Amino acid sequence: MKLNELFEAGPYNIDWNRVARESLPLFMLAQDIKENGIKEPILLKDGKVVDGIHRMFVLWLMGYKGDVPTKEVVL
Repeated sequence: MKLNELFEAGPYNIDWNRVARESLPLFMLAQDIKENGIKEPILLKDGKVVDGIHRMFVLWLMGYKGDVPTKEVVL
């Protein structure tokens, strides 16, 4: 099976109880985003993510469809 086929099930089929048990920081980040929204932008340098990969992953898991704040940085 190809990797993209595994993702076709979509984020709505995530076992959140397992995420909470095995990936507590990601679960806590998801809870924080649900309760408080996205507090910090995803930081980009030349279009590549330099900070915020966990936020991006959690947003994908949550099935987030809104705009994601980003900021281009110079390092």
